[in-house]
Amino acid sequence: MSDCRMEIAYIDPDTYTAIVNHDMRRSILNALFTYASQRPVTKAELAELLDIKYQQLVYQLGHHLQDFWIVEEEEKVRGARREFISPSRPKAIYITLGKGGRLFVVDPLADRYGPVDEVGLRCDGCEASEFEACLQHLIGIGAVDMELEEGEKSLLAINGRRPPYRPLDHGIISALRGMSRGDRCVIEIPCQDCAFMVKHLIQGQIGDGMDGDAAEPTRFLVLGGFLGAGKTTLAINLARTMRDKFDRSVAIITNDQGDVLVDTEFTKEAGFDVKEILGGCFCAKFSDFVKSARTLVSAGRPDVIIAEPIGTSTNLLASVITPLRTMYPDEFQVAPFTIVVDGTHAMDIIEGGRSSDAGVELIPAHQVKEAEYIIVSKCDRLRPEQVDRVTNALRELVPDAKVIPYSSQKMLNIDPIVSMVLSDEVSVKGSVGDENALFASEKAKLGWYSSTWTVTPEARLDLHRLTVGIMKHVSTTYPPESITHVKVSLSSDDVAIKMSLVYDSLQLDGLRGSRFLEGEATLVLNARVVSPPSQLREVMRESLESLSEPLGFMLQGRSESCFTPKPEAPSYFFED
Repeated sequence: MSDCRMEIAYIDPDTYTAIVNHDMRRSILNALFTYASQRPVTKAELAELLDIKYQQLVYQLGHHLQDFWIVEEEEKVRGARREFISPSRPKAIYITLGKGGRLFVVDPLADRYGPVDEVGLRCDGCEASEFEACLQHLIGIGAVDMELEEGEKSLLAINGRRPPYRPLDHGIISALRGMSRGDRCVIEIPCQDCAFMVKHLIQGQIGDGMDGDAAEPTRFLVLGGFLGAGKTTLAINLARTMRDKFDRSVAIITNDQGDVLVDTEFTKEAGFDVKEILGGCFCAKFSDFVKSARTLVSAGRPDVIIAEPIGTSTNLLASVITPLRTMYPDEFQVAPFTIVVDGTHAMDIIEGGRSSDAGVELIPAHQVKEAEYIIVSKCDRLRPEQVDRVTNALRELVPDAKVIPYSSQKMLNIDPIVSMVLSDEVSVKGSVGDENALFASEKAKLGWYSSTWTVTPEARLDLHRLTVGIMKHVSTTYPPESITHVKVSLSSDDVAIKMSLVYDSLQLDGLRGSRFLEGEATLVLNARVVSPPSQLREVMRESLESLSEPLGFMLQGRSESCFTPKPEAPSYFFED
C-alpha cells in the first residue's frame, strides 16, 4: 500500500516492556508522535516541550527508542549538526501477543500503553456512527475481512473485545494474519475517513505541529468524603445533569483498596466512561491516577472528569489536589476540593446520638477541614431546622468553605453544585498538614471485603429479596456503628440493582428493568465494617449461602478478598 495512513505493526515483548514501564519513554513517544508527525522538530525543541534535559532525551532516543524515529533533515549551525526528527511510522499502532493470547498495545498518538483489555484502542472513543462509517470504508477498499473465524473471535474476547467490533478489532486480526506473510502496512484509513484522526487534525492537536493551539485544560473535580456519604450517587447525578442540561461530557475515576468495586459497575450502568484505581489510594498511586485521567482525555476528550477517592483517604490537598494543580496546569483545571458529608450522621453527632463510628472519627473530621466546598447529603431525611443546624455547625467548623445542603432523592441544590463544577473557580486552599500516621490506627479497625459471584436462578429470582436479605444478615450480625458501608450490585443484560447500607440506614441506589432475574447475572459485594477480616469474610459468605436455597439460586465464586488496609505512603506531599 503506497499511501498508508494508519499502520498496525508488531513490536517485540522486550521493547514493549521497556516502554510501558517507563514514564519518560512513554512521554517522549507521545510528544514525538503528536508534535512531529506533520513537521519535523529538533531534539532541543522536543526536550523543551517535555521539560526534560536535552541529554536525557538524546540518551532515551538513542538507546531505547531508536526504532521509533528518523532524521528528516540536517543543518549545520556554527559547525554543529542539528537534526530534525519525526516518527518513523507516524500513524502506527504497535501490538505484541503475550501468553494465553493476551494482546498488548503501544499507541503513542493516542497515548495508550498496556494490555488491550485494560487500556482499550484508539477508536473506543468514537461514536457508533463514526466507527460504523469507518468500517464501511474499510470494507469498500478491501482493507479488512469482516468474516472472523471462531478462534479469532475467541482471541478478541480474551482481550475484552465484544461485538459490535470496531475498526481496529478487525485491523488487529488482519495484522496478525498479515504479519505471518511479512506485510508492513496492513490497514489503510485516510485521515478524512478516520474520526480519531479528524479530531486530532482539525482540533489542532497535531495538524499544526509545534505551532498548534494547545487544547483547553480538562475541568477536574475531586469529590471526597467518608465511606457511605453518597459520593458515587452525587457524581452520577452531576454527570447526568451536565450531560442532559448543559450538553457536557463527563468521565469518572473510581478508587478502592480492594480488587473489585461496586461503584465502577454502577457508573458503567449509568452510561459514563469510567476508569478505576484499585489496590490503593489516589495518593499512593498518583502516576496511575494521572495516567487514567490522560487515557480518558485521549479516548473521549470529556469536558469534566470527576474523581472519587477511597472514603478513608486523608491529606488529599497535599497528596492529590496540589500535585495535580501544580504539576499538570496545562492539562487539568482543578475545581475546588469538594467533600460530601452525610447529613443524617452529622445530625446524630450534634444531637449526641452517635459520638463516633466505633472509634473512627479522626478521618471524617480531617476530611471536612480540608474542604473548599462541603455538600451535605441526604437532607431529605432531615427536618428543615435540622438541615440548618448541620450546615451552621459545618460553617463554624470550616469558615472558609462554602456549604450546600443536597438531596439525591429530590435533586435539591444540584444546579448550584453543577454551576461550581462548570465555572472557572479553581482550588487554592493549602494543606491542613496532619500526618498520615494519625489516621493509621483508625484505618486498621476496618475490615475490607470485596467479592464477585455468578448468580444463576432456578426460576425467577426476586432481586429485592436477595439484596435486602444480604443487608439484613449483615445488620443483625454487627451493631449499626460498626457498619461503615456495605454495597451490593447485581446486573445482567436485562436487569440491574444496586443497594447500600450505612450504619442502620438501607437505601436503594438504582434499579434497571424488572425486579426479577431469569438468567445468569454478576453479583458484586463490597463491605467496609469494623471487624476482623476473617469474621467479615464468613459473615458475607453466610449472607449469600443462607439465601441460596430459600430463594432458589446457585452461586459460583469468581473472586474474593478480605483484609485490613496497610498504611500507604503518598507519591507526593506538598506542604505550604
